[in-house]
Amino acid sequence: MGLSGCTRKEKLNRVVSAMAALRKTDAFRYGSFTSDLGQLGKKIWIAHSSMDVVISVNMGVNGFIMSPGFTKTGTWYDYFTGESFNVTDPGGHYFYYNPGDYRVFTSVPMPRPFYNLNITVIDSLSGSPIPDANVQLRNAGNRTTGTNGDASFTALPKRDYVTASKFGWITKTADTLVGANTNLTIALRQGWDPSAGWANLQSPGSGSIQPGNDFNVYAQAWIDGVTTQTAQDTTLLAWIGYDTTNSDPATWTHWIPATYHTAVGNNDEYMANLGIQLTTEGTYYYASRFRKDNGPYVYGGYSAGTGGFWNGTSNVSGVVSVQELPQPVIGWVNLQYPGSGIVAQGQAYNVYAQAFIQNITGQAIATPGLQGWIGYNTSNTNPATWTNWIPASYNAAAGNNDEFVANLGAQISTNGTYYYASRFKYNDGAYLYGGYSATTGGFWDGTTNVNGVLTVSSSAPTTIDWANLQWPGEGTISASADFSVYGQVYVAGLTGQSAQAPGLQAWVGYSTDNTNPSSWTNWLPANYNVAAGNNDEFNLNLGTQLATAGTYYYVFRYRMNNGSFYYGGYSAGGGGFWDGTQYISGVLNVTSSAKTLNLKAFVEGLYAGSGVMNKAQGNSGEEYAGTIADKVSIELHDGTTGALVYSISSLDLNTNGTITTTIPSVHNGSYYIYLRHRNSLVTSTADPVSFSGSSITYDFSTAADKAFASNLILVGGVAVLYGGDVNQDGIVDSGDMIGIDNDAAAFVTGYLDNDVNGDGLLDSGDMIIVDNNATAFVGAVLPF
Repeated sequence: MGLSGCTRKEKLNRVVSAMAALRKTDAFRYGSFTSDLGQLGKKIWIAHSSMDVVISVNMGVNGFIMSPGFTKTGTWYDYFTGESFNVTDPGGHYFYYNPGDYRVFTSVPMPRPFYNLNITVIDSLSGSPIPDANVQLRNAGNRTTGTNGDASFTALPKRDYVTASKFGWITKTADTLVGANTNLTIALRQGWDPSAGWANLQSPGSGSIQPGNDFNVYAQAWIDGVTTQTAQDTTLLAWIGYDTTNSDPATWTHWIPATYHTAVGNNDEYMANLGIQLTTEGTYYYASRFRKDNGPYVYGGYSAGTGGFWNGTSNVSGVVSVQELPQPVIGWVNLQYPGSGIVAQGQAYNVYAQAFIQNITGQAIATPGLQGWIGYNTSNTNPATWTNWIPASYNAAAGNNDEFVANLGAQISTNGTYYYASRFKYNDGAYLYGGYSATTGGFWDGTTNVNGVLTVSSSAPTTIDWANLQWPGEGTISASADFSVYGQVYVAGLTGQSAQAPGLQAWVGYSTDNTNPSSWTNWLPANYNVAAGNNDEFNLNLGTQLATAGTYYYVFRYRMNNGSFYYGGYSAGGGGFWDGTQYISGVLNVTSSAKTLNLKAFVEGLYAGSGVMNKAQGNSGEEYAGTIADKVSIELHDGTTGALVYSISSLDLNTNGTITTTIPSVHNGSYYIYLRHRNSLVTSTADPVSFSGSSITYDFSTAADKAFASNLILVGGVAVLYGGDVNQDGIVDSGDMIGIDNDAAAFVTGYLDNDVNGDGLLDSGDMIIVDNNATAFVGAVLPF
């Protein structure tokens, strides 16, 4: 059987699979074997009562005539082609063998193991062949059509599915029954296939503008392998189109070129200013249009989700109303925060306020024409009567609002009590005043939404009214593990606002002695966390600071404007100022950080003998650097219940079989160690292993009984893990062979689970390991 015509490697894999099937016959299992292997024309004869088999091959580089040496006269069959012929002279029946020809003849008819399947891909409209189309035979790999639109497979005799695809064409799958050499034609129609391309109308879905005003419309497109790049693909073009009728955009005539805007995930986003095109009042419908490499146009529609190809139902055209609109007005204002405060003369005191104008505020930039002020007065009166107003600066968008800020404290140099509020104006509109409430505030009314209150004194406040260690009161961790502690502090009129009280600082301290924290020297700055009622809450991850085992005591420390330190203690009822009796220090027990686990094991697929493994290969050579052969995972299972208590993955398996890792010290019982490798059987230690010490060692390689149920294979006196469990279902069988056979047929290479022997190739070397272990009926045997 010559290897010309069809792709060589696929046919070779089909031959290997076919021979594996033939090996299951009684002739192979129980027949007598003779051979003549001394010449370039090699022959093997198998004799059995059920069937005789003759195998012959030309191992030379030149063709020649050879007799296979049939064992008897009569009708014989070519196993690979299914052809029959009559042999009258067993020793004198000749064939011509090309270099590498491999022929198998049987004395009884056998099911033909494969057929030639020829695919032609054409344009459904013109009937012209489509070159460079991708053709996939399910579970057999891919082909690319030539200039004549043809692609060929060596197919198994069964009902199968063939899929043809090419960008710019709609993918199509054909159902065919392969029972003979078969020719199949697949017709494709133009369009973007959803599996390889996608387009939408991103935003907005609707809007209202005045004639000629800006109205930016965004649309996105995805093309597999194209828009996932960091730069724009210049062969992809985009437009935004519009029409006065809500019709199929493919019929529209008004299209505005859109410009590349940005990458959004795997999509490219484009934008066009539709509004400047619409100078006449009316209702307009809009959609997107994309095209690549002068291919077909596709149209994008809008939905409240992500949108997609326009279909007029779930993905529709956007709608914009163009009309002369009334002047927008401010719909809501407030005094956002703080509601009160105490500062020294000249001390910073930032006051925030927000305003809302429907469909205008809340954008990425300040609203043109919107102005804000913060005003103050010594009397708690209607701010409309005040005269002291400080211009506020735009700070940020806050939801649908614009937020402004002004430093009120810098304007006041005289001690006293001051009242403050906000004021806003949009274009030439009226002034509107904002008040504060504990919720969100709103238009000032003097009752629900009121003035803020600021006390200015000669010096900044230094007194703290209450403080604690909030939680936790105790804990146990490994060295340097996470352990976050929280504390709260109250200063009348300052804490509990929307931001940290000005001048307030916090620390977490720790000591190995349970003494008065004022004598401690280890203090770490804590972070403001959140307002908790009237308090400010702070936190710190204390555990990461403690790398040494031992018992530690901890509290919070606070200071206001460089005043005295105040210490916060813990109690189950809420805590308070530390006193060592009712409000005390927290207690943290820190244990040793980890134990060392040393394992030794070899995997069958990589084992080269003499206590050394080969390194797993990828497409570019060795997959891992240095002495790393491959990666493994381990699991610890409770020795009594079997419960999983700890697992760790991606551990280095060195060429000498060693695996070293650390295990948290909290795991100090006895555990079965499960060892997992990507295409080997999961294997457990024979018995539970004690983890009471700081260093644990276990060697799987010394004997088969080092594994539970002695489930290891001996290779040269070394016990190794059974290979071939590609799909990790706990058994080596045909399910594992299928994946290897499919990848081999598709000529897949690289670092893959199906590559059992780790050489970077999918071929008979992998199949042999699976076939041997499947024949031996090996599977995972675990204690639980």
